[in-house]
Amino acid sequence: MEFFLVHHRHKRFKAKSVKECVELFLDHERGRNLSPGHIETLEKHLNRFAGNCGARKIHDFAAEEITGWLGRQVDEHTGEKWATKTRINVRGSLSSLSIFARDVLHAIPDLGKTEFQKVRNPKKDDRGEVEIYTPGEIQTLLRVAIGGDIDLIPAIVLGAWEGLRPDEIHAENTNRERLQWEAFLWHDGVLSVKGQKVRSRATRPVPIFPVTAAWMEPFKGLKGDIWSPEKSYDKRMRGLFKDAKLTRRYDGFRHSYASYRIRHLKGDLVALADEMDNSPEEIINSYKRNVTDQESARGPPRWQTSSPTTAAPSCWRF
Repeated sequence: MEFFLVHHRHKRFKAKSVKECVELFLDHERGRNLSPGHIETLEKHLNRFAGNCGARKIHDFAAEEITGWLGRQVDEHTGEKWATKTRINVRGSLSSLSIFARDVLHAIPDLGKTEFQKVRNPKKDDRGEVEIYTPGEIQTLLRVAIGGDIDLIPAIVLGAWEGLRPDEIHAENTNRERLQWEAFLWHDGVLSVKGQKVRSRATRPVPIFPVTAAWMEPFKGLKGDIWSPEKSYDKRMRGLFKDAKLTRRYDGFRHSYASYRIRHLKGDLVALADEMDNSPEEIINSYKRNVTDQESARGPPRWQTSSPTTAAPSCWRF
């Protein structure tokens, strides 16, 4: 009987390419009514793998080979190797793909764990503390943006003072719904952000802080997309940091928001996670521990030294 069952499982095996499996898996996941953020993450991870290995048969991989592939990947914008967190997340997406390929498509023989599942998570790399920006650095960026690239001002403000993810602001190379000026619900004092990673929430209301309202005042009459895809967010942001003679830090705006905001909230991780659309556990990894109350008084969401009424030249008040 055992021999028959094993033989029968092998008989159902149908070899498929990585590209085929990725396309079928993503179609399946979209039909499950998952959150746009979850689908977007799967697409980003799996399309990267399919772009490198799409023609290969999915059953023809060994765990060591997948580990090596993960270790060789670099960020397409910075050229730096993927962080441990990124490799762990992509490994999870690949494991989900392999389970679907085994159980639904029968493209991997059902012999227990797939080779993708056997890949061990990398050890946590020691990158030191989360890197954030000081109030003075944000002030410098805003001054440079005023003089050279005003379109970047909302991107800086929404990242550093409202805690939005970069792709929530620009939506480039994603299926995310573009953030629009109409998302500012001024009478309610909230910014309504759609497309959450937490499946139970269609939107999340982020409080509009006074400094955000002050810097967004000149934009209040605008409608439609805050950032259009053709504006090349990363390229222009890199140019801004170069002109400002500052070092750009990984997810620096959002990490800065978390680091200063947690002090305002008296350490309330649940409240901060709710504002940032994340779990409390993830929030712990996203803020700098040694920010003081005095520093937080100058940091987002206050940044008192960066008020446009006192820091900006007259050309800003258009």
